[in-house]
Amino acid sequence: MSKARMVALLCALPICALPAVSAATTDVSVIKAEYRPIFQQKTYSTSLTAAQRITLISQTSGAVVEKMVRNGQNVSIGDVIVQLDDRDYQLNHRESEANLDLAKANYREAQNELKRSSKLYKSGGMSQSRFEQVETQFIKATASKELAEVNEQRAALALERTRIRAKAAGKVINLYLDEGQHVTEGSHVCDIINDEKIDAIVELPSNDRFLQAVDTLSAHLSVDSANYSQSGQLFAIDGAIDPTKSTLRVRYRFNNEGQLLDGHFGKVTLSNNNGEGNITVPQSSVLSDRQGQYVYVANNGILEQKRVQSLGKYETSELVNGLQKDDLVVVSGTIKLYPGQEVKANLVEGGEG
Repeated sequence: MSKARMVALLCALPICALPAVSAATTDVSVIKAEYRPIFQQKTYSTSLTAAQRITLISQTSGAVVEKMVRNGQNVSIGDVIVQLDDRDYQLNHRESEANLDLAKANYREAQNELKRSSKLYKSGGMSQSRFEQVETQFIKATASKELAEVNEQRAALALERTRIRAKAAGKVINLYLDEGQHVTEGSHVCDIINDEKIDAIVELPSNDRFLQAVDTLSAHLSVDSANYSQSGQLFAIDGAIDPTKSTLRVRYRFNNEGQLLDGHFGKVTLSNNNGEGNITVPQSSVLSDRQGQYVYVANNGILEQKRVQSLGKYETSELVNGLQKDDLVVVSGTIKLYPGQEVKANLVEGGEG
């Protein structure tokens, strides 16, 4: 058969439609993200401090005449803690009071003279230059009285400062002054604390995984020497990591019914126990890049990349934040996958599939 005839026969044959070729989906094994009753705990040794503390500083100088309280005694606002020698301050105050009395007398005299002179000046019985002199004397007397008032107030304040008073209600500690001892302005007198609440400061290392979820951790304080064991609350977190220690200070607050003392040592146990447990995934499903850790999740046949925070490991699992219950986490062939890829999710039991 000639080539021309064969071509003609082929052209005469009916054309059969070929099936369209679609992009192939990738089979992946997935597990459902579930809460499991698995928690991590870490214990940190720390010293305890009263929740409220005020340091009392002397605002003047003088020798200690009398200590009015002792360490451990409770005081109210305004109670005198220490009395300093006030003899010089008493004399200065009496002098300032006398100067004030004199200035007030001169003021009244100048005031009366001004009233009398004003009438004479208006009636023509006094020259303008003489009246201006009387006005000037009154202005000077007014200024002298005001200056004397300020000096008296300053002397009274200096005298009052020889009575070192409590600035807050609480318990006196660190009062180590002796009678006769000279106190200088700005020196430490004592501390006043309120220890109805007690704080434990935990220094978390910068590489501690608990830092990633520090605001969700539970805290439990144990002090064996005081037979104390109670849970507390997160109170404050420092704004930055201490560069000298490479730690972050976290403060937890606990109730205190008299068992604990400022300066006690205790152990704080932190746990990511939130009541439900933690979501765990196989360690092999957690991947890393420059931005941190992530997993692949199958969502309606499309891969999504979800960022997670690791809370630690448990056997072959990773405890993570960042996933929702029932997320379909890919546990097989993760190295070759990419976001947006079409996949067929095959549910497997708990693991590597």
